[in-house]
Amino acid sequence: MARKNERKIETGIWYREDKKYYRVCYSKRNPNNGNRPAKLERYGMTSITEARRVRSGLMEKVHLMVTEAIDPVWRTAVREMLLSMHEEDCGLNTIKNYEDCLKGNTVPIWGDLRVSLITSDLIRVYINETRTKWSNSHTKNMIKYIN
Repeated sequence: MARKNERKIETGIWYREDKKYYRVCYSKRNPNNGNRPAKLERYGMTSITEARRVRSGLMEKVHLMVTEAIDPVWRTAVREMLLSMHEEDCGLNTIKNYEDCLKGNTVPIWGDLRVSLITSDLIRVYINETRTKWSNSHTKNMIKYIN
């Protein structure tokens, strides 16, 4: 929304005439939590070209913020799951087993993948490739923990 002494140039870009700079703003609502938008603003651009470049960067950052809330990376999902297990008063040995198996075996490989990209085929290939390194009970636990 335009503020005092500002003139809208195009979507998300305003020019402040008294201070002679551009203000860029971009916001997007999270589809799962429509009440709270992700929003970023930057001030002080001296040219419209610079303002457009900054707006493109803000659009990417806001998209990542919204995506992270909807579809976290595997590393974050594992950390959140372990924290929720603590809050639910699961046994400490159970939590330790989950942590050792998931953090030690899957986070180094899938740590930066989004959860939605980890398909059943990817899990099946991973289990089959590493099955020879593990005992039968460890393989069963890994399948149980990942699912």
